[in-house]
Amino acid sequence: MSRKDAQYALQAAKEAANEAKEEATSAVHKAAHAHAEVKMINAVDGFIKKMGIKGFAADDGWTSRWSTECKEYAESASVPFSTLRDRVKKYLQRGEHGKRKTGPKQKLTDLEEHALLAWVDFSRQRFATPTEMEIRAKAGDILSCRGVDSIPGPKWFAGFENKYPDQLQGRKARRIEQHRTAVTAAQVHHSFR
Repeated sequence: MSRKDAQYALQAAKEAANEAKEEATSAVHKAAHAHAEVKMINAVDGFIKKMGIKGFAADDGWTSRWSTECKEYAESASVPFSTLRDRVKKYLQRGEHGKRKTGPKQKLTDLEEHALLAWVDFSRQRFATPTEMEIRAKAGDILSCRGVDSIPGPKWFAGFENKYPDQLQGRKARRIEQHRTAVTAAQVHHSFR
């Protein structure tokens, strides 16, 4: 191997290492964001249950009592008060508390489903499209944060897949640049001697 080839192989290896480092950093940030999102989802659900919002009408308005209770709950759940307040207000404005759903009871809330979809996207970007079992296990992890110890079954996954077909499509392979495919293991080993 010539010196020029070795330098080229070394440069390609350095580029690959930098790309891997950037992907790892991005993955850490996304994982932290997903964790914070699940924490906030659980706080919203907990506050709504605590306050018994089922019969609350959105036009009743947000009272100072609600703000005080929300502030205390945000502190106990270690989440930002303003974010919790805004999300609960959105929940009330959309009227989700008054909707009647038919069919089987929904295992994950809409917010939890979106957090699960964010995790699927995060996993896909790390070159590992999650399998059905992995998605069901992650849904079980999300449920366990709420105190529900069960893993959704195959029927749940089929419904979840039907609800979000675009987000759960398989990842397409990316084309590798020609200069990266031309590097052999022997060239890399030689350049690091």
